[in-house]
Amino acid sequence: MALIGNSHAQMYAPAIERALVKRGMHRLLVPASGCAPIVEYNISGECLAMTRANIDAVLALKRTKVVVIAFAWAKMKDNMVDPTGNAVGQLSWEQIRASLQATIDRFEKAGKQVILVGPIPRPGYDVASVVSREIAFGARSLSPLEQTRAEFDSQFGDAEAWTRNQPGGSIAILPSTKFCDARHCGFLVDGEPVYADDNHLSVYAMPLFSGPVRRGDRCGARQGRQRRSARAGALTSARTRRLTDRAILARRARRAG
Repeated sequence: MALIGNSHAQMYAPAIERALVKRGMHRLLVPASGCAPIVEYNISGECLAMTRANIDAVLALKRTKVVVIAFAWAKMKDNMVDPTGNAVGQLSWEQIRASLQATIDRFEKAGKQVILVGPIPRPGYDVASVVSREIAFGARSLSPLEQTRAEFDSQFGDAEAWTRNQPGGSIAILPSTKFCDARHCGFLVDGEPVYADDNHLSVYAMPLFSGPVRRGDRCGARQGRQRRSARAGALTSARTRRLTDRAILARRARRAG
């Protein structure tokens, strides 16, 4: 399994480790900090080059059958450049979606199962540092410990809906199912801060994702076996047709003789 993306890919590495280490599976982290996992546009020319090299490197790994794509979805709203280095400003959602789909398609065409991790709520302040200090010096937190679900949906509703309803065979992991209900998205789980800063999850949150990663990996392995079986069946059918055609030709030749 390969984990590719920016610092949010690094953030999920402990969950991947926890999910796969007992099974003795190899895992590979391929980060490009500060960059988006797309090659049609990116934050900078350096990000374009690094992301292209990372994707090509993972595509070349024949034994890697599952690719997890994880990144900061908010980064997709930064100003971007195109492959010629020209500034294009902020991308529309249609451009973001098409660029991400192109990355997913490249991996799937190479026979790799894609697991796409959806967006997380953004507190907008350093939760671990600020809340711990408020409690230590004031006995209670003054900063918000949640945001409304409506606020999360206004930022990432389109992205989450697209991730959930992927048109291809990719598997979705939706962090919001761990932190959000119909009305709110919390920044703490069972009293523990699940954020290490203003937009990265802490190690306390990682056990929440080990199960989805394991299920995604098993589903990916199952779909891979089904694809290989289908290809083998197609090859067998084609071979049978060729043999049948040869037999018919031979029978016609004997009759003509």
